[in-house]
Amino acid sequence: MRRFRVLFPVLAFVAVSLFASATPSLAQSKIEKLLGELGVPMAKVQDGLWKASYTFQGDTETVLLREIQLGDKPNDSLKLIQLIDPLVGLEQGAKVPAPALNKAMELSGDLTVGKVVVWPDGILYISEMWYTTANSDTFENELILATLNGKKARGILQPFFKE
Repeated sequence: MRRFRVLFPVLAFVAVSLFASATPSLAQSKIEKLLGELGVPMAKVQDGLWKASYTFQGDTETVLLREIQLGDKPNDSLKLIQLIDPLVGLEQGAKVPAPALNKAMELSGDLTVGKVVVWPDGILYISEMWYTTANSDTFENELILATLNGKKARGILQPFFKE
């Protein structure tokens, strides 16, 4: 189970990459720049994917971040920064219990920012922001919301998966 929890963020990235293609990095990415400005510890997981731990009011969330290019042509005005917070990991072949699925959809509908997404390998909190308007203030707001929303959603969903 521990090994799966370590692999879950990488598996989550693979699942989330179905949404859109990741932007290749040429120099320091905007994500690296913004995390650096905020002093948030980060590590590059692979090309185009970063892992960062953000603490707000004593609560720490580890999120995955990536840049997404919308459309076929590189264009900063059609680019997003995506935050992915793995909430609950599932073993291969495991099914999400119906009550947990209903609760995940309810949580997603209640969020002002972000969404709760159910994938075959887990449940994720995902939030996007426009690349062109991202600055240290708006980026930090997204990290704060991911911390608060992720903690709340995880606390509500995890009891459905107790062994």
